[in-house]
Amino acid sequence: MKSWQIGPFEGHHCHLDIDVVERVCFSAEASPCQGGRPNYTVWFETADDAGNPHRPHGYFSVTLNAPYRPDGSARDDIVGAIQALYRRWADAAEVSADAAFLAALEEAAPTNSTTVTSSPGTGDLR
Repeated sequence: MKSWQIGPFEGHHCHLDIDVVERVCFSAEASPCQGGRPNYTVWFETADDAGNPHRPHGYFSVTLNAPYRPDGSARDDIVGAIQALYRRWADAAEVSADAAFLAALEEAAPTNSTTVTSSPGTGDLR
């Protein structure tokens, strides 16, 4: 199973087998792309090795686009949304957050409250 993309974004797409996703992990690793600030990412992980050389169980991820203003401050509308999404699902057994995300959650609490609701249905992550 291959899931990572290395190279330019133009002309790339992938076909994902959503049924292999077992866990969701919220991450906020420091990144040079963000000036050393947290790069907020939601990882969709498999039970087995997904073949990702950087995160063995990482099947695919979603990363926030432009979470910071030009002055370096967090954009509450963007960062607050991922924080609210984590809070919404934090009690689900399939959801976790790494230490860096939890630290960023404490440090960068948005000034505006953002609400995230689930789609109608069971609330199952699949």
